[in-house]
Amino acid sequence: MNAAGKPRQNYYRNLLTTNPHFFCEEAHKTWGIDFSVDDALEKIEVKGRSSSNLFDFKNREHIIRIEDLSREEHTRFSCSVLMALHDARCYIVPELVSGNTGCLKVFRENGGASMSVFKFKNGYTLELWKSPSKHQTDLIVKNYILMNDALSRLGLPLDIDKFGLNNQISTCIDNLTQTDCWMDRHPLAMELNRHWHTFCEKTDSIMKMSEKLLNGKNNQIIHGDIHQENILFDCVKDEDGTVDERFVSFLDFEEVAVAPVEVDVIFTALRMAKTDKKNPRFAFDMDAVDYFLKRYGESVYNIYADDREFWHSYFGLQQSVVYLRHHDVWSLSRENGFFQCFNEVLNYNV
Repeated sequence: MNAAGKPRQNYYRNLLTTNPHFFCEEAHKTWGIDFSVDDALEKIEVKGRSSSNLFDFKNREHIIRIEDLSREEHTRFSCSVLMALHDARCYIVPELVSGNTGCLKVFRENGGASMSVFKFKNGYTLELWKSPSKHQTDLIVKNYILMNDALSRLGLPLDIDKFGLNNQISTCIDNLTQTDCWMDRHPLAMELNRHWHTFCEKTDSIMKMSEKLLNGKNNQIIHGDIHQENILFDCVKDEDGTVDERFVSFLDFEEVAVAPVEVDVIFTALRMAKTDKKNPRFAFDMDAVDYFLKRYGESVYNIYADDREFWHSYFGLQQSVVYLRHHDVWSLSRENGFFQCFNEVLNYNV
């Protein structure tokens, strides 16, 4: 896990300072994990870009993820997917110790959060905004195919529309439009307000085009957010002393959704190939995009190659929604990639 971002770090640190008894007692009751009050603060370290993970680094046994109660139903879905994958002997994903039971809740002013516990896996993640090497890409694609095959064998949720990728995009945009006071409080309020109507119109056009291009493609469960920091690698020393890099796991199923697998593969290739976060629009390492997609399969590469500009806009829309959904946690700025996503949507031409 990479170093923590700042937005919520002090909040969780304060939680353990002000109510360590609650945390320790509930951790034991819910998961059988023993954190004594005396050393709770020493054992717990905040990790993750959105500061949503707690890392038991002393025992090196658990990752504790703070879940957002506003998406509790989605969290239960992602936990059920992970458990089903392990039941299917797909071990290149996080292993849940306990799902989102709803027993352990951290209350805050605007609601609360529950926790999920995963078994700790040793390793390191890759660097954002830098394309993986061809060797790393080969390892990622090989395991990505295995995971997607396992996901394709899982049954779809009964309420499939609720977890459909396009439905999640529409729901997020609609909710923000109906409660647009959040924009008035935002540092970028003037710019967001000026372009919001156009953004919504372009969103509608992109969604219609996606349905046309993907008509007849089979839906399945997809990961939804594979990028360099959601892939775990490790180094292993062979008997002859040489050190080999090996793939360990895909991480963070928070954006799991239902869509044709081709969408997830193309979006993953684009996420892994972003190269310049200061550019007002996305700059991609196109050689890396093409290599990734061709390694995955010529058919998915051809879908992308037939209309690259559309896929860049569709990708920008999906990524915009990820940022906007977390606007109270992440900073929407020109420096972290949000406006690149936003501008890809604004510049879409039918």
